Amino acid sequence: MSTTKEKIVKEKHCMIPRILASAGVDAWMVVTREDSDPVLPLVLGEHLVMDTALIFTPHGSTAVLGHISMSAGHGRLFDRVVEYTPGKLEDSLVPLLKEMDPKVLALNFSESDHTSDGLSLGLYRRLQRALGTWLAGREASAEDIVAELRGTKSASEIELLEAAARITMDVSDGSDPASELVSPTENSTTSSERR
Repeated sequence: MSTTKEKIVKEKHCMIPRILASAGVDAWMVVTREDSDPVLPLVLGEHLVMDTALIFTPHGSTAVLGHISMSAGHGRLFDRVVEYTPGKLEDSLVPLLKEMDPKVLALNFSESDHTSDGLSLGLYRRLQRALGTWLAGREASAEDIVAELRGTKSASEIELLEAAARITMDVSDGSDPASELVSPTENSTTSSERR
């Protein structure tokens, strides 16, 4: 992972406790496998293999990772890392959740926002089987959490956006040498020419 990307993920981790508190959520859990959740670039920034659970609370973050993810160093951004035996994510996850005992557990499901709907039905059913009645009444959509995390830009993201805007302005006003490569009159076409 690039230094900039890792810095942004760390900054996003710092935002999460405030977002959870304002949403009235005790814990937010991202359960995923093989990069299946669209929120991963914001909270991990790397590709995943194997089943994984990432848990965020107002007091810190925990990653429950398989051995391949552990050896790839995916846990370095988390306050606590728990390694599980392959095929037995629930064996490590269930006691951990019961120890944390969140009254409200946000999960990545949404009926209207695909960026907040990363929890697959199969993984959700596994959670239901493993947690039984413990999960009922605690689960909530993480839609507002994901929207706020995506929408609130970190200091590094703002720097990148400002740099992109400066480059765009330089190119468009002709003060950048690259602007000579782009000529609106030479490269533009009318809609009738495109047909």
